[in-house]
Amino acid sequence: MAERRKSEPVPFPAGKPGKKAKPRRSAKTVLDDLAEVVAKAYTDELLRWQQEHAGKIKKLKLNKEVHRKAFRAMAANFVDRKIMDYRSFIRVQFEERPNRHIAPLPQHCHGDSACSKWFKHQAQGGDVATRLAVALKFQRGVFSSRLFEARDMAEHSETEEEKARWPESAIVSYVLDNVDYELSSLFRYGVAMSASMPDVAASHRQAAFLQYLFAKEAYDQVWGDLVPADLAADADMALLEIQAAARALNGKR
Repeated sequence: MAERRKSEPVPFPAGKPGKKAKPRRSAKTVLDDLAEVVAKAYTDELLRWQQEHAGKIKKLKLNKEVHRKAFRAMAANFVDRKIMDYRSFIRVQFEERPNRHIAPLPQHCHGDSACSKWFKHQAQGGDVATRLAVALKFQRGVFSSRLFEARDMAEHSETEEEKARWPESAIVSYVLDNVDYELSSLFRYGVAMSASMPDVAASHRQAAFLQYLFAKEAYDQVWGDLVPADLAADADMALLEIQAAARALNGKR
């Protein structure tokens, strides 16, 4: 098994505000949204691998359109097998190649062989629920400490007028929308919804929705009420549609 590297990927990079959007109802569109997330992760890993092995490997020129079906199959596989940490899954496929001089194609990054490599690697890091519990505890700690810092900053404003610009809602919004803080989109969305801040929540919803789909059952078990009911309901519908699209990909009815 390859040693863990300093650049070990994280399942979900810190969430960033996006455009207000609602999850789409089309199975093809939902799966394509997930496939775009997966394609980005694969491309990032391919570039890292090529840079690390510069001059020693056969470079792969990736055509995302050609591999579109493979990325959709990868996304469907991650959802079906509840593989939350898809970034590390992809890295394992690169690190565990029989021929280290040839990068795995997207179609090599799903299926029984790829999953076998992943589950062997995963056995060393605990199950999904355990890792989600650790992630939730960490993010709650980050959120709490950043709130304290922001409140202190507001309290020590130079003038009363400037202090008045920082009500509690503005402080919470500042923390949730700060892209430098290690908070995932799902955490940001859940907190914003629980704080009755729909405008803040809206900018994180789509990214939160896609994150949630990769491990809905585990998130429901560990994060509980932090997952808003509207997100859970839309995800239930989307998962049925994704399953239908996955069967179509495999030529099944």
